Amino acid sequence: METSDKQQRTNLRTYLLIRTVMLAVDGSALVVFLMKTSPKQASLAITLVPLVLVWIAIFFVSVITGTVIRRKHTGYMTTLAAVFATVCMLLMMFSALGSVSVFDFSLLVLLAMLGVFYFRRSWRK
Repeated sequence: METSDKQQRTNLRTYLLIRTVMLAVDGSALVVFLMKTSPKQASLAITLVPLVLVWIAIFFVSVITGTVIRRKHTGYMTTLAAVFATVCMLLMMFSALGSVSVFDFSLLVLLAMLGVFYFRRSWRK
């Protein structure tokens, strides 16, 4: 029984280390990208790269935080992290447009709750 518990802790540590390294690489890529590009000369496709990198960073932080708190990792936690990262990115995009109202925020939260409910109901047990 001890060996299994020790193996699970080792697997969890390895998983967290890999996710932390991926987060560091993503953060470094974001910093380098922001330092090396000029928004005036960039095309629309290039200006979407920071949004994707920030989404990835929020996703990894959410997964790492959930794994550390619960001391195990499940596929459902990954889905929740993806929903959380998407909600954060949409709020950031709305705020960049200058149009975040209480209605927008409540609608986004409601859609996220509906998505989580859908994922929870359709997830294999």
